[in-house]
Amino acid sequence: MFRRLPDLMLLGASLLVGLALAEGSLRLLGLSWPVFYRPDPILGEVPIPGAEGWDRSENAVFVRFNEHGMRDRPRSLPKPPGTLRIALLGDSYVEAKQVDLEETVGAVLERELDLCPSLEGREVEVLNFGVSGYGTTQALLMFRERARKFAPDIVILGFFVGNDIRNNSLALQGASKPHFVERDGDLVLDTSFAEGIGTLLRNSALGRSWYEMTPYSRTAQLVAATLRARREREREERRREEERTAATAAGTPGFEPGLDHAIFFEPAAEPWESAWRLSEKILARLRDEVEDTGAHFLLATIGTGIQVHPDPAVRSAFARTLGVPDLEAPERRLSLIARRQAIDHLPLVPPLRRYAEVTGSCVHGFVGAVPCGGHWNSLGHRVAASALAERICTLSASRAIADPGPGSLARRPAAR
Repeated sequence: MFRRLPDLMLLGASLLVGLALAEGSLRLLGLSWPVFYRPDPILGEVPIPGAEGWDRSENAVFVRFNEHGMRDRPRSLPKPPGTLRIALLGDSYVEAKQVDLEETVGAVLERELDLCPSLEGREVEVLNFGVSGYGTTQALLMFRERARKFAPDIVILGFFVGNDIRNNSLALQGASKPHFVERDGDLVLDTSFAEGIGTLLRNSALGRSWYEMTPYSRTAQLVAATLRARREREREERRREEERTAATAAGTPGFEPGLDHAIFFEPAAEPWESAWRLSEKILARLRDEVEDTGAHFLLATIGTGIQVHPDPAVRSAFARTLGVPDLEAPERRLSLIARRQAIDHLPLVPPLRRYAEVTGSCVHGFVGAVPCGGHWNSLGHRVAASALAERICTLSASRAIADPGPGSLARRPAAR
Protein backbone atom coordinates (compact mmCIF):
# COMPACT_ATOMS: atom_id res chain seq x y z
CA MET A 1 0.00 0.00 0.00
CA PHE A 2 2.69 2.49 1.07
CA ARG A 3 4.89 1.47 -1.91
CA ARG A 4 2.07 2.66 -4.23
CA LEU A 5 1.58 5.98 -2.40
CA PRO A 6 4.09 7.92 -4.58
CA ASP A 7 2.33 6.69 -7.72
CA LEU A 8 -1.08 7.76 -6.35
CA MET A 9 0.30 11.15 -5.36
CA LEU A 10 1.79 11.58 -8.84
CA LEU A 11 -1.54 10.64 -10.42
CA GLY A 12 -3.40 13.11 -8.19
CA ALA A 13 -0.92 15.87 -8.97
CA SER A 14 -1.24 15.15 -12.70
CA LEU A 15 -5.01 15.39 -12.48
CA LEU A 16 -4.80 18.70 -10.64
CA VAL A 17 -2.34 20.09 -13.18
CA GLY A 18 -4.57 18.89 -16.02
CA LEU A 19 -7.64 20.51 -14.48
CA ALA A 20 -5.72 23.74 -13.88
CA LEU A 21 -4.53 23.78 -17.49
CA ALA A 22 -8.05 23.09 -18.76
CA GLU A 23 -9.48 25.83 -16.56
CA GLY A 24 -6.84 28.31 -17.66
CA SER A 25 -7.28 27.46 -21.33
CA LEU A 26 -11.06 27.87 -21.21
CA ARG A 27 -10.72 31.23 -19.47
CA LEU A 28 -8.04 32.37 -21.91
CA LEU A 29 -10.33 31.48 -24.83
CA GLY A 30 -13.25 33.26 -23.15
CA LEU A 31 -15.40 30.12 -23.19
CA SER A 32 -18.11 29.64 -20.59
CA TRP A 33 -21.36 27.74 -20.18
CA PRO A 34 -23.02 29.54 -17.27
CA VAL A 35 -25.11 27.53 -14.84
CA PHE A 36 -27.66 29.78 -13.17
CA TYR A 37 -29.79 27.27 -11.24
CA ARG A 38 -29.48 24.36 -8.86
CA PRO A 39 -32.04 21.80 -7.68
CA ASP A 40 -33.99 22.52 -4.50
CA PRO A 41 -35.98 19.91 -2.54
CA ILE A 42 -38.84 22.35 -1.86
CA LEU A 43 -38.96 24.79 -4.77
CA GLY A 44 -37.75 22.37 -7.43
CA GLU A 45 -35.08 24.72 -8.76
CA VAL A 46 -33.59 27.99 -7.52
CA PRO A 47 -30.96 30.44 -8.78
CA ILE A 48 -27.45 29.98 -7.42
CA PRO A 49 -26.33 32.95 -5.29
CA GLY A 50 -23.56 34.78 -7.10
CA ALA A 51 -24.09 32.99 -10.41
CA GLU A 52 -23.29 35.11 -13.43
CA GLY A 53 -22.70 34.84 -17.15
CA TRP A 54 -24.06 35.64 -20.59
CA ASP A 55 -27.60 34.60 -21.44
CA ARG A 56 -28.12 34.49 -25.20
CA SER A 57 -31.47 32.69 -25.40
CA GLU A 58 -33.25 35.73 -26.92
CA ASN A 59 -30.96 38.70 -26.40
CA ALA A 60 -27.32 38.78 -25.34
CA VAL A 61 -27.35 40.01 -21.73
CA PHE A 62 -24.83 39.58 -18.92
CA VAL A 63 -26.82 38.22 -15.98
CA ARG A 64 -25.80 38.24 -12.34
CA PHE A 65 -27.68 36.89 -9.30
CA ASN A 66 -27.15 38.55 -5.93
CA GLU A 67 -26.17 36.99 -2.62
CA HIS A 68 -29.76 35.84 -2.02
CA GLY A 69 -30.12 34.17 -5.44
CA MET A 70 -32.21 37.02 -6.86
CA ARG A 71 -31.77 38.64 -10.27
CA ASP A 72 -31.39 41.94 -8.48
CA ARG A 73 -28.88 44.31 -6.96
CA PRO A 74 -27.56 43.48 -3.46
CA ARG A 75 -30.31 43.60 -0.82
CA SER A 76 -30.30 43.46 2.96
CA LEU A 77 -32.56 40.99 4.72
CA PRO A 78 -33.68 43.47 7.41
CA LYS A 79 -35.94 46.17 6.00
CA PRO A 80 -34.48 49.66 6.51
CA PRO A 81 -36.70 51.92 8.62
CA GLY A 82 -39.15 54.02 6.65
CA THR A 83 -38.87 51.82 3.56
CA LEU A 84 -41.73 50.63 1.36
CA ARG A 85 -40.66 47.15 0.30
CA ILE A 86 -42.31 45.39 -2.64
CA ALA A 87 -41.73 41.73 -3.53
CA LEU A 88 -42.18 40.60 -7.13
CA LEU A 89 -43.10 36.94 -7.64
CA GLY A 90 -43.39 35.18 -10.97
CA ASP A 91 -41.58 33.41 -13.76
CA SER A 92 -39.12 34.43 -16.47
CA TYR A 93 -41.06 37.64 -17.23
CA VAL A 94 -40.25 38.88 -13.72
CA GLU A 95 -36.75 37.41 -13.57
CA ALA A 96 -36.12 39.07 -16.95
CA LYS A 97 -32.80 37.64 -18.12
CA GLN A 98 -33.57 39.06 -21.60
CA VAL A 99 -32.82 42.69 -20.67
CA ASP A 100 -30.22 44.53 -18.63
CA LEU A 101 -30.91 44.70 -14.91
CA GLU A 102 -31.77 48.42 -14.95
CA GLU A 103 -34.36 47.79 -17.69
CA THR A 104 -36.29 45.09 -15.78
CA VAL A 105 -39.83 45.73 -14.59
CA GLY A 106 -38.67 45.72 -10.95
CA ALA A 107 -35.88 48.23 -11.45
CA VAL A 108 -38.07 50.56 -13.52
CA LEU A 109 -40.92 50.28 -10.99
CA GLU A 110 -38.54 51.24 -8.19
CA ARG A 111 -37.52 54.39 -10.05
CA GLU A 112 -41.11 55.25 -11.03
CA LEU A 113 -42.32 55.04 -7.43
CA ASP A 114 -39.65 57.51 -6.37
CA LEU A 115 -41.79 60.06 -8.29
CA CYS A 116 -45.06 59.14 -6.50
CA PRO A 117 -46.26 62.17 -4.46
CA SER A 118 -47.96 60.08 -1.78
CA LEU A 119 -44.69 58.20 -1.14
CA GLU A 120 -42.56 61.31 -0.93
CA GLY A 121 -39.90 61.03 1.73
CA ARG A 122 -39.92 57.23 1.76
CA GLU A 123 -37.41 54.88 0.22
CA VAL A 124 -38.86 52.27 -2.13
CA GLU A 125 -37.32 48.85 -2.69
CA VAL A 126 -38.65 46.43 -5.32
CA LEU A 127 -37.19 42.97 -4.74
CA ASN A 128 -37.15 40.48 -7.62
CA PHE A 129 -38.07 36.92 -6.60
CA GLY A 130 -38.98 35.81 -10.13
CA VAL A 131 -37.52 32.53 -11.40
CA SER A 132 -37.73 31.14 -14.93
CA GLY A 133 -40.18 28.26 -15.27
CA TYR A 134 -42.09 28.93 -12.05
CA GLY A 135 -45.84 28.50 -11.87
CA THR A 136 -48.14 29.82 -9.14
CA THR A 137 -47.38 26.90 -6.82
CA GLN A 138 -43.68 27.72 -6.88
CA ALA A 139 -44.43 31.43 -6.51
CA LEU A 140 -46.41 30.63 -3.36
CA LEU A 141 -43.59 28.44 -2.04
CA MET A 142 -41.08 31.18 -2.87
CA PHE A 143 -43.14 33.58 -0.76
CA ARG A 144 -43.24 31.08 2.12
CA GLU A 145 -39.60 30.08 2.00
CA ARG A 146 -37.86 33.35 1.07
CA ALA A 147 -39.82 36.47 0.19
CA ARG A 148 -41.75 36.79 3.44
CA LYS A 149 -38.47 36.87 5.39
CA PHE A 150 -37.77 40.24 3.76
CA ALA A 151 -40.99 41.65 5.31
CA PRO A 152 -42.53 43.07 2.11
CA ASP A 153 -45.37 45.57 2.40
CA ILE A 154 -46.74 44.73 -1.05
CA VAL A 155 -46.48 41.42 -2.91
CA ILE A 156 -47.06 41.45 -6.67
CA LEU A 157 -47.55 38.20 -8.56
CA GLY A 158 -46.81 38.37 -12.27
CA PHE A 159 -49.17 35.69 -13.63
CA PHE A 160 -48.26 34.74 -17.21
CA VAL A 161 -51.31 33.38 -19.02
CA GLY A 162 -49.14 31.74 -21.70
CA ASN A 163 -48.15 28.78 -19.55
CA ASP A 164 -48.91 29.36 -15.86
CA ILE A 165 -52.22 27.46 -16.07
CA ARG A 166 -50.33 24.41 -17.38
CA ASN A 167 -47.51 24.92 -14.86
CA ASN A 168 -50.07 24.71 -12.05
CA SER A 169 -51.44 21.32 -13.18
CA LEU A 170 -49.74 18.03 -12.36
CA ALA A 171 -51.82 16.36 -15.08
CA LEU A 172 -50.66 18.83 -17.76
CA GLN A 173 -47.11 19.60 -16.59
CA GLY A 174 -46.02 16.25 -15.20
CA ALA A 175 -44.08 15.60 -12.01
CA SER A 176 -41.11 17.82 -12.86
CA LYS A 177 -41.72 20.37 -10.10
CA PRO A 178 -43.83 20.78 -6.93
CA HIS A 179 -47.58 20.92 -7.50
CA PHE A 180 -50.68 21.44 -5.44
CA VAL A 181 -53.33 18.80 -6.01
CA GLU A 182 -56.90 18.66 -4.75
CA ARG A 183 -57.78 16.01 -2.17
CA ASP A 184 -61.18 16.09 -0.53
CA GLY A 185 -61.60 19.66 -1.71
CA ASP A 186 -58.39 20.88 -0.10
CA LEU A 187 -55.00 21.78 -1.57
CA VAL A 188 -52.24 19.28 -0.82
CA LEU A 189 -48.64 19.77 -1.89
CA ASP A 190 -47.34 16.98 -4.12
CA THR A 191 -43.53 16.68 -3.95
CA SER A 192 -43.14 13.46 -5.95
CA PHE A 193 -40.70 15.32 -8.24
CA ALA A 194 -38.09 15.05 -5.47
CA GLU A 195 -38.28 11.27 -5.04
CA GLY A 196 -36.19 10.14 -8.03
CA ILE A 197 -32.62 8.89 -7.51
CA GLY A 198 -31.21 11.60 -9.77
CA THR A 199 -33.05 14.35 -7.90
CA LEU A 200 -32.02 12.95 -4.51
CA LEU A 201 -28.39 12.87 -5.66
CA ARG A 202 -28.54 16.45 -6.99
CA ASN A 203 -30.04 17.60 -3.69
CA SER A 204 -27.42 15.77 -1.60
CA ALA A 205 -24.54 17.62 0.06
CA LEU A 206 -22.24 16.50 -2.78
CA GLY A 207 -24.74 17.62 -5.41
CA ARG A 208 -25.27 21.01 -3.79
CA SER A 209 -21.50 21.52 -3.58
CA TRP A 210 -21.19 20.77 -7.29
CA TYR A 211 -23.85 23.30 -8.25
CA GLU A 212 -22.38 25.92 -5.93
CA MET A 213 -18.99 25.46 -7.61
CA THR A 214 -20.12 25.69 -11.24
CA PRO A 215 -20.47 29.52 -11.39
CA TYR A 216 -16.75 29.80 -10.60
CA SER A 217 -15.29 26.93 -12.68
CA ARG A 218 -15.29 26.85 -16.50
CA THR A 219 -14.29 23.17 -16.41
CA ALA A 220 -17.30 22.33 -14.22
CA GLN A 221 -19.49 24.37 -16.57
CA LEU A 222 -18.25 22.34 -19.54
CA VAL A 223 -19.08 19.08 -17.74
CA ALA A 224 -22.52 20.44 -16.82
CA ALA A 225 -23.14 21.56 -20.42
CA THR A 226 -22.27 18.07 -21.66
CA LEU A 227 -24.72 16.53 -19.20
CA ARG A 228 -27.38 19.01 -20.31
CA ALA A 229 -27.01 18.05 -23.97
CA ARG A 230 -29.30 15.02 -23.63
CA ARG A 231 -32.01 17.07 -21.92
CA GLU A 232 -31.74 19.67 -24.69
CA ARG A 233 -32.31 16.93 -27.30
CA GLU A 234 -35.37 15.75 -25.39
CA ARG A 235 -36.72 19.31 -25.29
CA GLU A 236 -36.16 19.68 -29.01
CA GLU A 237 -38.12 16.48 -29.64
CA ARG A 238 -40.98 17.81 -27.48
CA ARG A 239 -40.89 21.10 -29.39
CA ARG A 240 -41.20 19.33 -32.73
CA GLU A 241 -44.12 17.28 -31.40
CA GLU A 242 -45.73 20.46 -30.10
CA GLU A 243 -45.44 22.09 -33.50
CA ARG A 244 -46.95 19.01 -35.15
CA THR A 245 -49.99 18.91 -32.85
CA ALA A 246 -50.54 22.66 -32.29
CA ALA A 247 -53.91 24.25 -33.02
CA THR A 248 -52.15 26.59 -35.46
CA ALA A 249 -49.16 25.99 -37.68
CA ALA A 250 -45.59 26.90 -36.79
CA GLY A 251 -44.62 30.06 -38.62
CA THR A 252 -48.07 31.62 -38.20
CA PRO A 253 -47.76 35.06 -36.52
CA GLY A 254 -48.77 34.41 -32.91
CA PHE A 255 -47.56 30.82 -32.74
CA GLU A 256 -44.89 30.34 -30.07
CA PRO A 257 -43.47 26.98 -28.99
CA GLY A 258 -43.87 26.55 -25.24
CA LEU A 259 -47.08 28.59 -25.00
CA ASP A 260 -50.55 27.14 -24.66
CA HIS A 261 -53.22 28.05 -27.18
CA ALA A 262 -55.80 26.21 -25.07
CA ILE A 263 -56.04 29.30 -22.84
CA PHE A 264 -57.94 31.10 -25.62
CA PHE A 265 -60.81 28.60 -25.68
CA GLU A 266 -63.89 29.33 -23.61
CA PRO A 267 -65.12 27.20 -21.95
CA ALA A 268 -61.97 25.13 -21.54
CA ALA A 269 -61.91 21.39 -22.21
CA GLU A 270 -60.53 18.93 -19.69
CA PRO A 271 -57.93 18.75 -18.25
CA TRP A 272 -57.66 22.52 -18.78
CA GLU A 273 -60.89 23.29 -16.94
CA SER A 274 -59.56 21.50 -13.88
CA ALA A 275 -56.27 23.38 -14.22
CA TRP A 276 -58.15 26.70 -14.20
CA ARG A 277 -60.09 25.72 -11.06
CA LEU A 278 -56.90 24.61 -9.35
CA SER A 279 -55.15 27.85 -10.31
CA GLU A 280 -57.96 29.85 -8.69
CA LYS A 281 -57.51 27.95 -5.43
CA ILE A 282 -53.75 28.47 -5.47
CA LEU A 283 -54.20 32.19 -6.11
CA ALA A 284 -56.62 32.40 -3.17
CA ARG A 285 -54.16 30.54 -0.95
CA LEU A 286 -51.33 32.89 -1.95
CA ARG A 287 -53.53 35.91 -1.27
CA ASP A 288 -54.39 34.54 2.19
CA GLU A 289 -50.78 33.87 3.12
CA VAL A 290 -49.66 37.30 1.91
CA GLU A 291 -52.43 39.12 3.75
CA ASP A 292 -51.81 37.08 6.91
CA THR A 293 -48.45 38.89 7.12
CA GLY A 294 -50.19 42.28 6.85
CA ALA A 295 -49.02 42.88 3.27
CA HIS A 296 -51.11 43.87 0.27
CA PHE A 297 -51.47 41.33 -2.55
CA LEU A 298 -51.70 42.45 -6.17
CA LEU A 299 -52.29 40.08 -9.08
CA ALA A 300 -50.74 41.45 -12.28
CA THR A 301 -51.66 39.34 -15.32
CA ILE A 302 -49.21 39.15 -18.22
CA GLY A 303 -50.42 38.32 -21.72
CA THR A 304 -48.66 36.69 -24.66
CA GLY A 305 -46.99 38.55 -27.52
CA ILE A 306 -49.88 38.05 -29.94
CA GLN A 307 -52.36 39.60 -27.49
CA VAL A 308 -50.48 42.89 -27.59
CA HIS A 309 -49.31 42.81 -31.20
CA PRO A 310 -49.33 46.37 -32.59
CA ASP A 311 -51.41 45.34 -35.63
CA PRO A 312 -55.07 44.50 -34.78
CA ALA A 313 -55.37 42.64 -38.10
CA VAL A 314 -52.63 40.22 -37.06
CA ARG A 315 -54.38 39.58 -33.74
CA SER A 316 -57.72 38.99 -35.48
CA ALA A 317 -56.14 36.64 -38.02
CA PHE A 318 -54.64 34.53 -35.23
CA ALA A 319 -58.01 34.36 -33.45
CA ARG A 320 -59.67 33.20 -36.68
CA THR A 321 -56.99 30.55 -37.12
CA LEU A 322 -57.77 29.23 -33.65
CA GLY A 323 -61.51 29.47 -34.28
CA VAL A 324 -62.19 31.81 -31.37
CA PRO A 325 -63.93 35.23 -31.46
CA ASP A 326 -61.01 37.07 -29.82
CA LEU A 327 -57.92 36.57 -27.65
CA GLU A 328 -59.44 37.93 -24.43
CA ALA A 329 -60.59 34.66 -22.80
CA PRO A 330 -57.72 34.42 -20.26
CA GLU A 331 -58.19 38.04 -19.16
CA ARG A 332 -61.95 37.58 -18.77
CA ARG A 333 -61.47 34.45 -16.71
CA LEU A 334 -58.79 35.92 -14.47
CA SER A 335 -60.90 39.03 -13.89
CA LEU A 336 -63.77 36.80 -12.74
CA ILE A 337 -61.42 34.89 -10.45
CA ALA A 338 -60.13 38.14 -8.96
CA ARG A 339 -63.67 39.38 -8.28
CA ARG A 340 -64.76 36.09 -6.72
CA GLN A 341 -61.70 35.95 -4.49
CA ALA A 342 -61.53 39.68 -3.63
CA ILE A 343 -58.06 39.91 -5.16
CA ASP A 344 -56.66 43.26 -6.25
CA HIS A 345 -56.12 42.71 -9.98
CA LEU A 346 -54.22 44.67 -12.61
CA PRO A 347 -54.43 43.26 -16.18
CA LEU A 348 -51.30 44.40 -18.04
CA VAL A 349 -52.56 43.51 -21.53
CA PRO A 350 -54.60 46.74 -22.03
CA PRO A 351 -51.78 49.26 -21.34
CA LEU A 352 -49.24 47.21 -23.30
CA ARG A 353 -51.62 46.87 -26.24
CA ARG A 354 -52.45 50.59 -26.23
CA TYR A 355 -48.79 51.50 -26.27
CA ALA A 356 -48.04 49.02 -29.07
CA GLU A 357 -50.91 50.28 -31.24
CA VAL A 358 -50.16 53.98 -30.71
CA THR A 359 -46.42 53.70 -31.34
CA GLY A 360 -46.46 50.77 -33.78
CA SER A 361 -43.78 49.14 -31.62
CA CYS A 362 -43.57 45.56 -30.42
CA VAL A 363 -43.34 45.29 -26.63
CA HIS A 364 -42.29 41.63 -26.90
CA GLY A 365 -39.36 40.23 -28.84
CA PHE A 366 -35.79 40.93 -29.88
CA VAL A 367 -33.78 41.14 -33.09
CA GLY A 368 -33.12 37.62 -34.34
CA ALA A 369 -35.74 36.05 -32.04
CA VAL A 370 -39.53 35.57 -32.39
CA PRO A 371 -40.92 38.71 -34.11
CA CYS A 372 -43.18 40.54 -31.60
CA GLY A 373 -43.09 37.38 -29.46
CA GLY A 374 -41.14 35.81 -26.69
CA HIS A 375 -40.48 37.87 -23.57
CA TRP A 376 -40.92 41.57 -22.95
CA ASN A 377 -38.24 43.76 -24.43
CA SER A 378 -37.18 46.96 -22.65
CA LEU A 379 -40.32 48.75 -23.91
CA GLY A 380 -42.56 46.05 -22.45
CA HIS A 381 -40.85 46.24 -19.07
CA ARG A 382 -41.15 50.03 -19.06
CA VAL A 383 -44.86 50.09 -19.91
CA ALA A 384 -45.67 47.34 -17.40
CA ALA A 385 -43.71 49.11 -14.67
CA SER A 386 -45.55 52.39 -15.36
CA ALA A 387 -48.92 50.66 -15.03
CA LEU A 388 -47.86 49.01 -11.76
CA ALA A 389 -46.48 52.29 -10.40
CA GLU A 390 -49.73 54.08 -11.19
CA ARG A 391 -51.76 51.43 -9.34
CA ILE A 392 -49.51 51.42 -6.28
CA CYS A 393 -49.33 55.20 -6.13
CA THR A 394 -53.13 55.40 -6.37
CA LEU A 395 -53.53 52.84 -3.57
CA SER A 396 -51.14 54.79 -1.39
CA ALA A 397 -52.87 58.11 -2.07
CA SER A 398 -56.35 56.68 -1.42
CA ARG A 399 -55.17 55.00 1.79
CA ALA A 400 -56.37 51.64 0.46
CA ILE A 401 -52.99 50.64 1.82
CA ALA A 402 -52.69 51.97 5.35
CA ASP A 403 -49.45 53.31 6.76
CA PRO A 404 -49.26 52.23 10.41
CA GLY A 405 -45.98 54.00 11.01
CA PRO A 406 -42.34 54.18 9.95
CA GLY A 407 -40.93 51.19 8.16
CA SER A 408 -43.91 49.39 6.71
CA LEU A 409 -47.17 49.56 4.86
CA ALA A 410 -49.88 47.11 5.82
CA ARG A 411 -53.09 46.35 4.04
CA ARG A 412 -56.38 46.57 5.86
CA PRO A 413 -57.90 43.08 6.14
CA ALA A 414 -59.92 42.26 3.02
CA ALA A 415 -63.60 41.51 3.35
CA ARG A 416 -64.27 38.01 2.09
